[in-house]
Amino acid sequence: MPSRVLLADPVLVVQNGIHALLSHEEELKVCTAVGSASKARRAIREYAPDLVIISLSLEETGGLSFLEDLRTSYSDLPVLVFGRYDQAEVAKRALAVGADGYVPKNAPTETLIDSLHKVIDGDTYVGTDLKKENDR
Repeated sequence: MPSRVLLADPVLVVQNGIHALLSHEEELKVCTAVGSASKARRAIREYAPDLVIISLSLEETGGLSFLEDLRTSYSDLPVLVFGRYDQAEVAKRALAVGADGYVPKNAPTETLIDSLHKVIDGDTYVGTDLKKENDR
């Protein structure tokens, strides 16, 4: 049975793109996509996803604020932050707030897929470019 992925991103083209991308993956399936924190909360209760992808630009609260709230109620739910910034500082903040991984939106497709598998398997994921920047 494939892992259920909930996508919380306000940009419809991103939602559609990730949905199309994961439609080719046997082990991953988007159970739903939403654009706001309140819809994400409802979707988590309704769909019981195995992983949540959160955009930093999530409507209503922003991704990091939503992640902080999410950790209070769903501390074991794996969360990957999908941010538009390819910066180590943003990734560090996301991880400090409780993300299990961080991938910038300009990452290659393979990187996103790899990060989803690693986070679902219980590992922490930060892209290699961010690791290099962080090591400086």
